[in-house]
Amino acid sequence: MCIRDSTRGLYALRMKVSGNVHNSPQKPLFDAKEEVAALIQSGAQLTQLATGFRIAQGPAVDARGDVLFSDLYHHRILKWDIGAASLSLVRNQPGGPDGLFIEADGSLLVCELISRRFARLDSTGGYRVIAEQFDGTPLTGPNDVYVDDDGGIYFSDSYPGSRITHPPAHCVYYIAPGEAKLQRIIDNHYKTKGIHLSPDGQWIYLADYGGRKVYRHRLLAPGQLGPAELFVDTRCGGLTIDEHGNLYLSTVDDYLGILVYAPDGRRLGQIRFPEATTNAVFAGPDRDQLVVTTFKSIYVLPMSVKGMR
Repeated sequence: MCIRDSTRGLYALRMKVSGNVHNSPQKPLFDAKEEVAALIQSGAQLTQLATGFRIAQGPAVDARGDVLFSDLYHHRILKWDIGAASLSLVRNQPGGPDGLFIEADGSLLVCELISRRFARLDSTGGYRVIAEQFDGTPLTGPNDVYVDDDGGIYFSDSYPGSRITHPPAHCVYYIAPGEAKLQRIIDNHYKTKGIHLSPDGQWIYLADYGGRKVYRHRLLAPGQLGPAELFVDTRCGGLTIDEHGNLYLSTVDDYLGILVYAPDGRRLGQIRFPEATTNAVFAGPDRDQLVVTTFKSIYVLPMSVKGMR
């Protein structure tokens, strides 16, 4: 599976935003396993890039390697420019933006968690709701999204709080390339949040936040899944994957850091952070900068491996 560069100068808007920009490098802490140390650049430092957010979430990387992310309860989408080390506003987004993904044509997919909608910001700045219901029932709360190399869209629909909807309330949907119709492909996971495909496109990983497990399904065909397999028994809010198929799990409230697992499910170790993590993405021109979101901040850690996107 190749890494696709997928945006075209959409995010030129710059303005002053709240959220303090920092540069506070420190030596990364991780457990003693050599497997984790080998994934991090020798001598690398963990740096807090910015803070002052109300749940930073849903990071996505553009063709330059810059990171777009959601500031959920400030209702806005922001951009961290890796080269300029600057923060800018992409869009004020009522409805609680959460998971983001940049498509091949540069459009930005947006999960609106609070307003319960799934939408697209196109390359001209137009904003269009793709879905807000399934078979007449409102969505629960789009949470995270991933797009395969053919343009097929997978997104989780699960609200972390106590919102009541008609069952089944916590699902995963698929949208075929060029279509708008939702296909419900999973309705038996409890509060699925993070979602990601493997580098070879053979597996889809789902973070079952409510059930405190991470599952994977074999992709039999686009939008067609094999039975669920338990990958690891831990709570995870978001995840990313490197070029070798290693998984980096944000641990939300169970640990202060990122748990790293090999594709065969072996725990390689933990990278510790000063705050509970919410999600992560590989960024930078070479996709070798691990950018991690937390409830209040974003951090970066130079890596010796590259991410898928």
